[in-house]
Amino acid sequence: MHHAPSSTSTTAPASTSSGVPTGTTSGSASGATTGTGTASGTASGSASGTAAPLPSATRSPQDPVSQLSMLKPLANAQNPPLFPIGVDILFQWQYDKYLKLQPSNLTIEAYMNDSPNTIVTIGNVSGTTTSYIWPAASQNNDTHPLKTSMYTLRIFDGQVGRAGNVPPGGGGYLATYIGLKFGLYRPDGYTPGNQQNPPICATCAFASTKNDAMRTLLPAFSVLALTAITTLILA
Repeated sequence: MHHAPSSTSTTAPASTSSGVPTGTTSGSASGATTGTGTASGTASGSASGTAAPLPSATRSPQDPVSQLSMLKPLANAQNPPLFPIGVDILFQWQYDKYLKLQPSNLTIEAYMNDSPNTIVTIGNVSGTTTSYIWPAASQNNDTHPLKTSMYTLRIFDGQVGRAGNVPPGGGGYLATYIGLKFGLYRPDGYTPGNQQNPPICATCAFASTKNDAMRTLLPAFSVLALTAITTLILA
């Protein structure tokens, strides 16, 4: 059964003269409903990465807000990447040069595009992480099944929050990332032609047609083809 992830509340960090944020973080293990929905699922998976730029005493409030960019999979608005439910999915990213206040932790989640309040927890990782393997198969179950849908990946600093509210003068903070849309689907509705019994062409235009319908049409196509050939020969 999925468990709702721990909720986290943070006080707005205050900048010191050195530019290093202060503040307190508290949390409780309960299902937390936020302004953008209730997250469900137990975070699992494996994270890896190297340290991003370290917090800098030379940070200025006028510095640009840092942005995260995706390396794998690449974002594609016209043809978003699609993944069958039941496989591990690798997310890999990098930080830009403006990251001066490295997050202590990152939350990785996805929300359904047609239902933004439906949030799937993917992982909670160190702020130095640059890649994460999401074992979507182990997270999917009968209680909280992953649904066939288009999703948006969201990665955010716990100090900033999923809404992306960078504190005033927050140059050097990591902005909340929502730049990758991807799809999840269940592959059990289609059997490739070469796996059907008896097999049919797996590369022709009709390979995705339902088995029985295709087999019903094939004899008719054969008769038409033979009739056409006979007509040409006798003509």
